[in-house]
Amino acid sequence: MYTCRYSSGLLPPVSSFQRLQPLFRPRPLRLSFFPQPVCYYIVTSIKMSNDTRDQKIQEVISSTPDEAQQIDQIAKIRGYFGAPNDKTATYHSLVQDYVAGTSDLSTTTQKLFSTIQDANTSQDSKSVFFMNLWYTLLHTAKRTPFRDTPRHTKLVDLAKAIKDPQISGASPSDTHELSMWSREVMNDAPGGASGYSAPEIHAWTNVNYFLALLKGAGLASYIFDIWAMREALEREHFDDGPHDGPNRATAAQKYDAWVPAAAVWVFGEGDKLYGLEEDLTPKSRNQGNPAKGGELWKGGAEYSKERWAFWKKRFGEVGGMGEVSEETRGVAKEAVVAMEEVEK
Repeated sequence: MYTCRYSSGLLPPVSSFQRLQPLFRPRPLRLSFFPQPVCYYIVTSIKMSNDTRDQKIQEVISSTPDEAQQIDQIAKIRGYFGAPNDKTATYHSLVQDYVAGTSDLSTTTQKLFSTIQDANTSQDSKSVFFMNLWYTLLHTAKRTPFRDTPRHTKLVDLAKAIKDPQISGASPSDTHELSMWSREVMNDAPGGASGYSAPEIHAWTNVNYFLALLKGAGLASYIFDIWAMREALEREHFDDGPHDGPNRATAAQKYDAWVPAAAVWVFGEGDKLYGLEEDLTPKSRNQGNPAKGGELWKGGAEYSKERWAFWKKRFGEVGGMGEVSEETRGVAKEAVVAMEEVEK
């Protein structure tokens, strides 16, 4: 089975797709996230070239001083899942007001869920509503700095309310879909659907922090923590060459993009991540190997104290790299301190 990405903001209708052979983890896109083969499509006409998108993003960064607003506009240019649009504007407004403290949780949930609690609302309509609502939370997390823990905690509280059928009226399938929509957002990674501009890197770090808090709160059971650590710490990064795809980057840019996004899993999940001990070796060939290590990790597909120790060692090494940004060095050092605190 192939997982095929389609974004209506960037690509023409499905009827104009021309399917080519599957691409298995093309190096510049680093699609190590996918537990199954991935296929992409080459289209006959694309509304906006990558160079045009990059130019528009640089214009946004130059003309918009507020990074949250930069991330909003970049999301539309890149075609992110959950990017604000006319259909979801009300959700984004309500959630952002709540996160900013101008509305409390009770008022926010009442306004959000009043539209679907009519007995005549179809299940399909409810499913679309919850999909858009989960994407709204995930996008709000992207535009919220990970250092702003109180706002991220509010988002976690809202996620708990959505998962409570007594509050939201959600069905079990609606509440379980958080992991699925989160998985789609993981495609918006630097080098994949995103570039390496500062707001894009920060958005990636921010949403990883939110996902870490969700898992730490017991609201999700994905292994995105392993994926983040693998890309940041279990691979040796190199400069991309001229034929390595549209979102090319230097090795330093890759560390700057991936290491903070890995560190926030330590900050958000903490002792729960440290306490995980689980062999995730696939039981059959059909499962792929989503928890496998990068080439630098010589152990198994697992949560283990040995892998944790390797991650800590690698954070320490990145903290001493002169070629990465000061921000990346600082976050890597913070991760080491946080890991040592957890171990006490």
